[in-house]
Amino acid sequence: MCKEPKFAAVLLAGGRSRRMGKDKATLEFEGLSLLDRGIAFWKSIPQVSQVIVAVGRSEHLAGLLPEDVIPVVDRYPGLGPLAGIQMAFEACDADYLYVSAVDMPFICSPIVPAADPDYDVICYNRHGLSEPLFGLYSRAVLPIINTMLSAGISRMKLLLGEVRTKYIDMAPEMLPFLSNINTPAAYAMIAQPPVITFSGRSGSGKTTFLEKLIPLLKAEGLKIAILKHDAHHFDIDKPGKDTYRFKAAGADVITINDNSKCAIIFDVEKPPTVDELISHLPPVDLVITEGFKTEHHAKIEVNRSEVPTALLASKEEMIALVTDGDFDVDVPVLSFDDLEKCRDIVLDFVANYKGKLHKH
Repeated sequence: MCKEPKFAAVLLAGGRSRRMGKDKATLEFEGLSLLDRGIAFWKSIPQVSQVIVAVGRSEHLAGLLPEDVIPVVDRYPGLGPLAGIQMAFEACDADYLYVSAVDMPFICSPIVPAADPDYDVICYNRHGLSEPLFGLYSRAVLPIINTMLSAGISRMKLLLGEVRTKYIDMAPEMLPFLSNINTPAAYAMIAQPPVITFSGRSGSGKTTFLEKLIPLLKAEGLKIAILKHDAHHFDIDKPGKDTYRFKAAGADVITINDNSKCAIIFDVEKPPTVDELISHLPPVDLVITEGFKTEHHAKIEVNRSEVPTALLASKEEMIALVTDGDFDVDVPVLSFDDLEKCRDIVLDFVANYKGKLHKH
């Protein structure tokens, strides 16, 4: 009777992140660091009995790993992913080792390859090029890796040419799931949630419409942030309250919280941009702004005939128009009662935004 093969997984997190300028493993995406996200993914794969993290050097990621995750340090520093795979095999008794890079936040279970006893490595082809940093490696490759590293050879594609490698041509719709995050620009794009601005003149009904729309979006499971621009002066604090007294005494930043909410109060020298405000937010699925009409984000214009005015949003930015008037525009025109249609437009926008992230 054949013995069932054992599987482990190694998350390659020992790189120097030179192009990023900071350790990619610690970057956050959707509420988790890329390190924690990768660990959680491999723990979710039923056949994986052990998760290993190749940390590269001994002090790297110290204190950031769960107790049940094994860190391994390179025997051959500076020789890249092969050195991490070597030490991962030595740290476990698995017959097969799943491999992924820590900067691949979109990997998902449908692309996890099944073992094939006729092959030593199974990996994907992307645009005609092999992707060795996500795949399945048999223990049979370990002696060859040892020989290569001892000779100072670290190119993974040379290993693929020396062993029985199965290349899977990836379907175009699956290509985004192997995207990695190498630069600050790429990270900035995935880190920021989608933004929709509800624009319109004062009195057009933006706030009332949003009051009715938000519960429909919440029912779809979205976490939503609302950024409200006030064209006039406002005070969130009250004279006599402790926070008011601290601010009057010269404190630059004040926070106040109870068991269910938190507020931060600080002065600004100029009106903050939407991007600057988003940097202070906890993770959300969607940012809706009311106001900020001069910033370049997707816009849903709200226009009421009682407040006659030309449309504010450009045709390039407008994705829908809510109105009781008659306008000839190339976007969906909704009445003030078309809340479900507006919900669907917003949901499609969020889904398309996530698709663009993957393509990036």
